[in-house]
Amino acid sequence: MMLSDPENAPASTQADKFNIDEALDNAPLSLLIVAIIIAIALAVVLEAVNNNLLGLAIPKLVDDWHLPREAFKYAVTFSMIGMASGAFVSGFIADKIGRRAVILLTLPICGLATIVTGACQTMTMLIILRFFVGFSFGGLLPVASSTAAEFAPVRYRTMAVTVPIVCIALGTILAGFLFNLALPLGGWRYAFYIGGLLPLVLCVILFFALPESPRFMAQSRKKWPALRLLLRRLGHETGEKAVFADAADEAAAKAQKGGIKALFQNGLAHDTIAIWIVSFFGIAGLYAVYMWLPAMLGAEGVSEAAARTAMSYWFSTGGFIGALLCAWACARFGSRKVMVVFAIGGAVSVFALLTFNVKEHLLPMSAFLGLYGLFNNGIQVPLYAIFAHLYPTYIRATGSSIASSIGKTGTIFAAYIGGIVSVTEYFIMLGLCMVVVTAALLFFRRHIPPIVKK
Repeated sequence: MMLSDPENAPASTQADKFNIDEALDNAPLSLLIVAIIIAIALAVVLEAVNNNLLGLAIPKLVDDWHLPREAFKYAVTFSMIGMASGAFVSGFIADKIGRRAVILLTLPICGLATIVTGACQTMTMLIILRFFVGFSFGGLLPVASSTAAEFAPVRYRTMAVTVPIVCIALGTILAGFLFNLALPLGGWRYAFYIGGLLPLVLCVILFFALPESPRFMAQSRKKWPALRLLLRRLGHETGEKAVFADAADEAAAKAQKGGIKALFQNGLAHDTIAIWIVSFFGIAGLYAVYMWLPAMLGAEGVSEAAARTAMSYWFSTGGFIGALLCAWACARFGSRKVMVVFAIGGAVSVFALLTFNVKEHLLPMSAFLGLYGLFNNGIQVPLYAIFAHLYPTYIRATGSSIASSIGKTGTIFAAYIGGIVSVTEYFIMLGLCMVVVTAALLFFRRHIPPIVKK
């Protein structure tokens, strides 16, 4: 990857240097930027829908395939392994070939694997297909958040990252609607057919409509002609001889070329470790709910419909609200205090579920699950904004993807454990995850500061 270097630029171009960071950071929030962020968010919504269909389908599969709940732990686990693998490699790919290419690659992988899942007849095939669905979803998330961050002006950046990530919870809600809609049409298989078709349609649309990140294009002179055209659409006029510069990346590029090693250089090691811990335990606690909650509640005697409602509506709606609330609060008050309060709230709400019989008290159960969704999912949104805040452009996608991959590794543990623990042990595990997240957030130093309005 070639970075612009003002020291080696011809003298005639020195006066025409265009600081891409300064221009984009201080730009107004145009309709084009809003449309791009919405398009990225829609990709996350559709992949989140398909990623959550298996958790809703397991009770039906238990009956149709005459298998115990525990038999599906490998399908759930390999879905998580796929997410970790996708998150790990997508950042490297995005920093090499671009953010747009990765987004366009993940959508057909997700769509085709989900459609074939609808025709699946064996556990082996289900495990393989869920790996690819997880791989595409895990690969999309860090790149989607990085891309949104790189388009957004600095004063809107936290909210811009919020939009794609909050769509994880929105996708979970819509997965419940889709599953309930598909059941009378032809059973659980139709949910996978319909869900898989949607990303394929969106991929065709985005192929023609989604531009590459201007910050990424600024790093290669070959892309500068296309960058000039995009900047013009964004309201920035540049001369034909303009040299595009990113001050932070220029300074960093002189010291190293990027990669995992760069995440521990220039004073980043302390916060990289802390944010990995937050990602591991926070996302582990989140996806343990997505994958196992209906089955866990069913084991306690809660009806299938009530369990599905608790996850798809109460937990996911709480998560949707929490993501918006936490993003707004972080922008106003900074991320440190807000995220610590949310982490503590998540621990308290899930431990509260241990104080009563969930089968006999469905409304309190649903309410506390909604609160857990609010607090835990609320943390995930500023977490991705912190990735973008912590790492410069030349390692932003790599840093985001590695941190996300660490989180998905935590879900592998959670997915497997969910198939063997009791309900009480399951809720204890969720609560302890939030306790560790609280400690790591206090250890983290480079939190997002509050935005001061001029």
